[in-house]
Amino acid sequence: QFQRMLNFPLSDSTQWVLIEQLAGFCYAVFNVLKRMAANGHVMHNDDTTLRILEVIKQIKDGTIGDRTGMYTTGIIAGYEGHRIALFLNGQQHSGENVNDILKYRAPEKEPIIQMCDALSANVPKEIKTILSNCLSHGFRKFDELRDYFPAECIVITRLLSRVFKYDQETHSMRPDERLAYHQAHSKPLMDELERYMATLFIERRIEPNSDLGVAIKYMQKHWAKLTRFLTVAGAPLDNNVVERALKIAIRNRKAAMFYRTTYSAGIGGMITSLIYTCDLAKQNPHHYLTALQEYHENVVLKPEHWLPWNYQNTMASLVNASNPPAHAPPLDYLAPA
Repeated sequence: QFQRMLNFPLSDSTQWVLIEQLAGFCYAVFNVLKRMAANGHVMHNDDTTLRILEVIKQIKDGTIGDRTGMYTTGIIAGYEGHRIALFLNGQQHSGENVNDILKYRAPEKEPIIQMCDALSANVPKEIKTILSNCLSHGFRKFDELRDYFPAECIVITRLLSRVFKYDQETHSMRPDERLAYHQAHSKPLMDELERYMATLFIERRIEPNSDLGVAIKYMQKHWAKLTRFLTVAGAPLDNNVVERALKIAIRNRKAAMFYRTTYSAGIGGMITSLIYTCDLAKQNPHHYLTALQEYHENVVLKPEHWLPWNYQNTMASLVNASNPPAHAPPLDYLAPA
């Protein structure tokens, strides 16, 4: 209807052809981003649900086997000061997708720091990581119960809030400086929190099976992974960065509702990855995707020079090479003697 109002119709098939052509120019860069993400220092990951019509039909026909889930895995990875976003659509869980990506990690590198929530589906089965769990996830459990257990929850949330405040003060620090700062300022607070939660059970001030008891047991069970930032340099406190990224996939699911095939879902995830990586690098996604198409021959040859944070320098060098300055000496002068 909007197209008819503008008197500019664009059929679904034409839109798909254009997007598929764009995808052909993106694969090389996408593969480089996956390798860089695998060889970074920190990786955040999580899942949200997805709908793929092809898979739904196979489920109804009984031709797909036991696995019936569909997911968008969101991954945010840090690599040499840059942030990379990956969106992977299909039937694999987050942990399986992370496992596939980490196969590109150089064998001489130490295990990557992985931040996710405590679901086992988020953890790779074959490749070891330094696993961290989201402290913000634990905080929200108590914040939601504040009206029902005000005295206990206020103590816990205030202690955690002070830890998050200290973390904000470390954003400009090196990983080793940040670790030392947290050990000096946040560790006493986390130790106090651990003692307080244990005291609530010892003094029988709360029931272990109550909502608050369950929230405390969650913290106690995953304590080592929730406090990884106190023992490992560079370990994050929370998984908020990937939860924000997944809102893009959630909005798309609510607006478009589904992908038609697994193939088109993969293309959608790849292009979304490049768009959001541009956003993280503060680059214009429209300009970037246009450049990949205009310079596609160069992109295929050296895709590592056509990433969102360096493609403009590559374009400038190509323009300078094709337009040498007027005062350049003659070619025979440049030839070796």
